[in-house]
Amino acid sequence: MNRKYPVWKYAKEIEGEKKFLRCAFCDQRCNGGISRLKHHFGQTHHGMQPCKKVPEHVKKECAATLKNLQLEKRKKNEMLREIGDGL
Repeated sequence: MNRKYPVWKYAKEIEGEKKFLRCAFCDQRCNGGISRLKHHFGQTHHGMQPCKKVPEHVKKECAATLKNLQLEKRKKNEMLREIGDGL
């Protein structure tokens, strides 16, 4: 599993199950990996219920991570569009 995101500090792995995690704050089970857990902590309502016990600093950290990922994806799509237009 890719552990480059700081959100891993707040995830508990469920032993024997690769794609299942638990929230360290509310103990909610998350299937689908770290991406859904980032949304759970960032309280975006994307893929699972928002965590009601997440500390504010974690919420802000995850929201910033999600925003950065969205910007990177947008830049990549724009670059691919420009390349496609040049052909």
